[in-house]
Amino acid sequence: MSGDRLNIQLIHEDEKYILKAMMNDYFYEMEPDNFPRQYPYLDSYWEEKDRIPIKVLWDGDWIGFVLINAWHIDTDFQAERSIAEFYIVPPMRRRGIGQTLARAIFSVYQGKWEIRQNQKNTSAIAFWRNTIAIFKGDDYLEKSLEWEGQSYIIQLFQS
Repeated sequence: MSGDRLNIQLIHEDEKYILKAMMNDYFYEMEPDNFPRQYPYLDSYWEEKDRIPIKVLWDGDWIGFVLINAWHIDTDFQAERSIAEFYIVPPMRRRGIGQTLARAIFSVYQGKWEIRQNQKNTSAIAFWRNTIAIFKGDDYLEKSLEWEGQSYIIQLFQS
């Protein structure tokens, strides 16, 4: 997918080192007390067909990433796709890029989606509620679920 300024592309395996560096910033921002942190599933994004690593470019500069997989916690809906990680570098936030990116992802990778946020991450919950509502109107389901001792808010929809 390519727009005038926003472009999404698959991350090639030889670019993994760039993704790892960006993920360090992402994990530090999320959990500075649990840093450095390894991402145990990173290599599987080039080994398993249900995992999709995407780089986010703005005017040709790499400004973020999205990791898509098929893992879900809601057993009733049986989502086909889920966003495992979604990151835009801080200087590029609050410009509408994240919402535009999410809508592009949902349009390019169509199917049944589960988007999940830790219940403690109120800014992520607000972002995803707003973004999905713009994309789907009121044609989505939201649930609260407990999984492995954590509380999650999830949105379920078909794109």
